[in-house]
Amino acid sequence: MHSMHMHQCYYEACNADPDCLQYCPIIPLHGRSVETNLEKTKWTDVEFKLFTSSNIDSATDFNYNFQFEDLQHSEFVETAKVKFIIHGFFTAYSENNWLGSMKNKLIKDKPFNYNVFVVNWPKFAITLNYLAAKHDTETVGNALAEFIFKLCNFSSLKSSDIHLIGHSLGAHIAGFAGNALKKKGLIIGRITGLDPAGPLFKYDDGTRRLDRFDAAYVENLHTGIGDFIGNGYGFAKPLGDIDFFINGGFAQPDCSLWNLPRNILKYGWVEGFANTYACNHMFAYVLMLEDTEQFSENCQLVGFQCNNYRDYRGGKCNDCGSNGKACAVISLFGEDDRNSGQGYVEPQSSYASIKVYLDTLKKPPYCAQNYAIEIKLAKNSEVPNGKFELTLEGTYFGSARKFVINKDFSIEQDDRKFSCLVQLDKNLGKVTKATIRLYYGIYDLAVFFSKPKIIIDHLNVKYLSNIDKRIRNAWSASMCAEESKTNELINFVPCTYER
Repeated sequence: MHSMHMHQCYYEACNADPDCLQYCPIIPLHGRSVETNLEKTKWTDVEFKLFTSSNIDSATDFNYNFQFEDLQHSEFVETAKVKFIIHGFFTAYSENNWLGSMKNKLIKDKPFNYNVFVVNWPKFAITLNYLAAKHDTETVGNALAEFIFKLCNFSSLKSSDIHLIGHSLGAHIAGFAGNALKKKGLIIGRITGLDPAGPLFKYDDGTRRLDRFDAAYVENLHTGIGDFIGNGYGFAKPLGDIDFFINGGFAQPDCSLWNLPRNILKYGWVEGFANTYACNHMFAYVLMLEDTEQFSENCQLVGFQCNNYRDYRGGKCNDCGSNGKACAVISLFGEDDRNSGQGYVEPQSSYASIKVYLDTLKKPPYCAQNYAIEIKLAKNSEVPNGKFELTLEGTYFGSARKFVINKDFSIEQDDRKFSCLVQLDKNLGKVTKATIRLYYGIYDLAVFFSKPKIIIDHLNVKYLSNIDKRIRNAWSASMCAEESKTNELINFVPCTYER
């Protein structure tokens, strides 16, 4: 270990030296100020596996009662930040599962930036008794808090440079650890909950599960909300400063019970059932593991604050607000990149959780080029019904792009406006032309005899898939209608003035 030093008060001497008690980790449990022997006995069953750029393939194992010398002789880099990865129910660390993949991504994408600890607790997690595993999340959380407290006291590591990443029950373990450390005066910098577990946590207060006060910044990805088998395993309500509801929080790509036979053939019986029935729940870490280098043309996973998923799908939530806080981007490296995880860089001041929504593509890479389309009718226009076909043309660095979108007209009578969310697999680029073609069904007899007079004031195309306002503005356009001899085909060109 590099440039390690030791505090004047040794951990082992704290019980004998009253002046040293401020450094002695006493983690409260249910109002008690000292841990029981049974609790500490269980702590020894929690492993903390250290990986760095120097030992990416072979872990150095610790437990909660490690000594200064253990850290000193390890690969721990005192100048690097620390990330903890915490698994959930019926899981354990393996180089071949998502824990190994995330460890590798953190170290390989940002060499020498992080010490990565995998919190491995299979003795409690691998059981058919979910109630017991749920109960033990507090035990594991307190063991983690003890470990972090000693880590900070044995090194120059600041708690603000610690990021806890937990999936399912692991998210609540992160919450228990953060809450316990807060009582010792240490505030964890960031917690990321990957679809925090919902079953049996629904009626618990914030001290009995993850909540937004467990770290300086708490974010969550909701992908499989529900109460148990059949309708999801994830917590349905916001738990953090920012809560991402991915594809509404419940319907993820290629997650269907009809996939069970295919998954059994591919993974075997146990993993086949898990990959089928927990598919939505698992998508949280699948999305976090996406290789952003494969995202096309400046695409980022940006969520927008919205009252509900219906409004988001309707294209009504398409602005980051004057202070930029009405949207956020998903990133493992938010604390290092100004353009990602901006809520972490500039913590929210509001006491209310912010719900943001984000839709993905149906297959990897999942980052969609999302656009909000707005069609504004003129005051003297009749209200259309039926369907329309929107053709958008643009150029992306010299490459011509053309996309055709079909939608049902549904005009809001109060503001005479139609809006929707459109997903593309490529960036449209600078919009140069648009065409709207109106058409009606064979049963629209009234339209057959007298077609409504449609006058469109303007068409707005707003690009949503980047946190940088300059990029969003560059790929957005306000389009004005050209004179048209037919009521069914309307051409648009960029407006010469701002709408």
